[in-house]
Amino acid sequence: MKNIWTLMLACCLLAACRPQAPKPAEVAPFAADSAAAEPLPPAVRIADTKYEQTTGRRLPSVMRLEVSQGGQLIQNIDHAFRWDDEPVNPEDAGKITYRDVNFDNNPDLLISLGSYGNQGVQYYDCYLWDSALHRFNPEPTFRDIGNPLVSEKYRCIVSRQRVSAAEYAWRLYVYANRRFELTEMASVEYDVHQSTFYSLWRVQGGSLNPVLQHVAPDRLPAKWKELVQL
Repeated sequence: MKNIWTLMLACCLLAACRPQAPKPAEVAPFAADSAAAEPLPPAVRIADTKYEQTTGRRLPSVMRLEVSQGGQLIQNIDHAFRWDDEPVNPEDAGKITYRDVNFDNNPDLLISLGSYGNQGVQYYDCYLWDSALHRFNPEPTFRDIGNPLVSEKYRCIVSRQRVSAAEYAWRLYVYANRRFELTEMASVEYDVHQSTFYSLWRVQGGSLNPVLQHVAPDRLPAKWKELVQL
């Protein structure tokens, strides 16, 4: 009888020490402002990635994403990359992150396309979370916004880019009519005396129209004084 109890104890110890199978790695979702937000935000797992070779560089061609919510698989996304040019940092292509870019209090999915040109301008593919259908929907108009910066205060996306050694420009986009639309643009120039001058345009009738031209920083609207500091 003593031998039986000894054998049973040994089996229990072996079971307890057996290593657990590793769980698939998941990308942590962008944290919500409220811990009581319902339903739980979706989690995305990169299930598989196919690659292609272009001029010796290895770039993702198709990436399978599995979207889960509350522990249940709710969506599969086969994201196809479109490479018009090659990024200067191909190792960043395909990395995913979360930000609420249409300001509906839901985390949206951004897929890095890498950086481009001498200025290293960063671009992303975008999927917006539909809280009614519990799924991510592609939003192709976000792809054209270089170096996107999120302003929660003004509920807009700001694209900041270097035009030249003496000039920078900011483009302001808002999500309206189910797309990201350019609504305003500002630029700053530095002259040979290190003086700073700003110009401001606003979209009216489908085209950019000047609002302020070559003015001192104190002439900028309060909103733009903040946005150019992002």
